[in-house]
Amino acid sequence: MSELDAPTPHRGRLVRVRREHSDVALSAVGAVSAMAVGSALGVPWELATPPTDAQRLDLRGRSGQFDEGEWGADVQLAVLGLEVAAQSPLGSQVALDQLAVRLMAWYRSHPAQVAPGLQAVLQWADQPSLAPAHLRGRIEQEQGESPSVARLVAAASARWESLRPRARVAGNEVFALMVPVGLSAALDSRECTRVSLEVVRMVTPDPRTALLAASYAQLLRGALAGFAPGRPWQECLDWHAAVANVLDGIGSLGSECPIFGVEGVAGEDEAFLLSMMRGNDAGVASGLGAGLDAVSVMDRVLAAVRVAEWEQRGNAQLNPVWMGVSSAVRAGGDTDTVACLAGALLGAAAGVGAVPADLTRQVWGWPGLRQDGLRDLATAAVYAGLAS
Repeated sequence: MSELDAPTPHRGRLVRVRREHSDVALSAVGAVSAMAVGSALGVPWELATPPTDAQRLDLRGRSGQFDEGEWGADVQLAVLGLEVAAQSPLGSQVALDQLAVRLMAWYRSHPAQVAPGLQAVLQWADQPSLAPAHLRGRIEQEQGESPSVARLVAAASARWESLRPRARVAGNEVFALMVPVGLSAALDSRECTRVSLEVVRMVTPDPRTALLAASYAQLLRGALAGFAPGRPWQECLDWHAAVANVLDGIGSLGSECPIFGVEGVAGEDEAFLLSMMRGNDAGVASGLGAGLDAVSVMDRVLAAVRVAEWEQRGNAQLNPVWMGVSSAVRAGGDTDTVACLAGALLGAAAGVGAVPADLTRQVWGWPGLRQDGLRDLATAAVYAGLAS
């Protein structure tokens, strides 16, 4: 029996490892490695004027928040999700409750940066008295010995309701949590959609944020499932298929579908998502600095992937991961988030061998991990999902 065919133990169960499973694991390691590199490259420029083509990108960190080579808050969120997914499939109720516990513990550790929307949800879940008087009751009724999905969902719903309609902007804070979702459900499209929506509703009930986040998770999942050594990486990233899988998944879940329920996706929200499928839309979003909305972030992520494709058409020797994440940083606007998310997609599609080794050796971050720790978490998350 070859090493690839050997049964692998996981939490008391045996997972028979097939060659395609090993390819998924290799792809997953590429995803988390490039995610970390992208974040660390983007951190110095998130609050600064974007670098010019003549300026060298490095891992200098950001004074007062992140040290040299340290990844940002998005990777921190992805890591805590991977820690949960490494123990059991992320879609189980136990795992989702554990994710809620980990999110709250992370928030209470006073991280250097927390996205405003996520901060409000976690703050209200932790201290319901901070919520408006007419909304705090729904959070308080979910109080228990430890944080739970129900408490975060209640806090997220209360925060969304407290906002004026014009202030209800789709945030990007949940996108990083889609990385562990994609790894945990790498070979199950329907489950990927369901779990992504379960996770999103802990942060926001906004249907458009949910659709974009689920589409990102599906795009990553497709790259993981499609990766094979020697296969052109461009064939592994299909935005149209990702969007179609999300809509199909929501339709098949019916009354069990988080956020959308039996009513499904409203016509205007489906039209919004379908409009993102037009390739010419990518790269036109405006805005600089941190806090770009979800549409602008996804637009820039897709644009970074297309830059890597265009550059490789002219020179096949160019590194797609480097071309994508560096273009994301130079484009400006939430650089650590965009470069992190684009890096995960390109690393999954091209594999760990395409992630610049000199950079992976230098990056590190909360909670004290380096490349080997990310590798172990990614591999464990994939095999935990396969064991379900």
